[in-house]
Amino acid sequence: MLVSSADGVGTKLKVAMAMEVHSTVGGDLVNHCINDILVQGAEPLFFLDYLAMENSIPTSSSNLSKA
Repeated sequence: MLVSSADGVGTKLKVAMAMEVHSTVGGDLVNHCINDILVQGAEPLFFLDYLAMENSIPTSSSNLSKA
């Protein structure tokens, strides 16, 4: 069985921006996707990600990738 999962930042990023804490968003996304796969009885094989931004803010971008 092959299972996949995709998640968007949605309100996670809005809350992170309001709190000025961006380093937790990446880990949160990975954890949500892995949990979605595990509850289906599958084993995560890989994680594919990308960062899309309308305007690049260097400090926020580097903090997003820390997790």
